[in-house]
Amino acid sequence: MAAKTESRGGGGGKVKKVLSAVNDHYGGVIVHVTQHMDPATFVSSLTSSIAHWKLQGKKGVWIRLPIERVNLVEAAVKITYDILGRSELQEGFWYHHAEPDDLMLVYWIPQSPHTLPTNATHRVGIGAFLINQNREIYAFSISNAPAATIIFISNVHIALLSFIFI
Repeated sequence: MAAKTESRGGGGGKVKKVLSAVNDHYGGVIVHVTQHMDPATFVSSLTSSIAHWKLQGKKGVWIRLPIERVNLVEAAVKITYDILGRSELQEGFWYHHAEPDDLMLVYWIPQSPHTLPTNATHRVGIGAFLINQNREIYAFSISNAPAATIIFISNVHIALLSFIFI
């Protein structure tokens, strides 16, 4: 979804720009910024958006920025909010995770410790060796692949090396 802005009428006829977002399954919103936006416009829209989402009772705000929108990272991370009704200023977004082509930033709206999940740092897989009555070895490896890798090996030393590097 593109991060487009929507006009929201406020008190006194003032028009606010709210970033387009989709609801997540945990009471938050996800914004995909795909359109070009200068940092000042982004900060203005983001500030209005957070105020709007707070009124809706949203909790976490996730912003996915493609590498082409790197100019917005500093603005999101350094922004401070006094609009949230807090006595202290709250720092802005923080890095959640990065992929080769995009970056995910997060922000917690409520005045409580956040419950946002941390990013995965490990990949888990399982493996096994089976030896049949003919002393033939089968090596199985299952990781994030959709199906198991099955290798028939007739030599134990080759089997061990193959299993380690699968």
